[in-house]
Amino acid sequence: MCDETLVCNGEIKTLPNYIGFEGGQEDHDCAYKDNTVRIYYTSNCFEEDDGYWNYEIYNNSMTLNSYPNKNCSKNEITDRDQEWKCNVCNDGTWQQCGIYDDGSNTNGFVSFLSIATFSIILPFLL
Repeated sequence: MCDETLVCNGEIKTLPNYIGFEGGQEDHDCAYKDNTVRIYYTSNCFEEDDGYWNYEIYNNSMTLNSYPNKNCSKNEITDRDQEWKCNVCNDGTWQQCGIYDDGSNTNGFVSFLSIATFSIILPFLL
């Protein structure tokens, strides 16, 4: 994302399999949470600076776990920091936890897309 000098990195690509996301900043009660930019979090192990890390849903919170090596084995967690509580609006940012797997949610997405398309076309038919 952004470092101390506000140099930012990001990319737009196909929706990943994820365990949670944060929405972009909006009003204080997150009334437009479905219409914001989102940052998606996966449980993949990654190396950064001084160690290895991954995100995990733990006790209804998104946590950032640190590990001594690239295995990111749950029995080797050296530190667990709570990033946010799941499924809440916090300071105008929607923070949601939940696993999305592109192989298991296809039918739900198609149903949603069909309903959304029908809702858009219906007023023109009347």
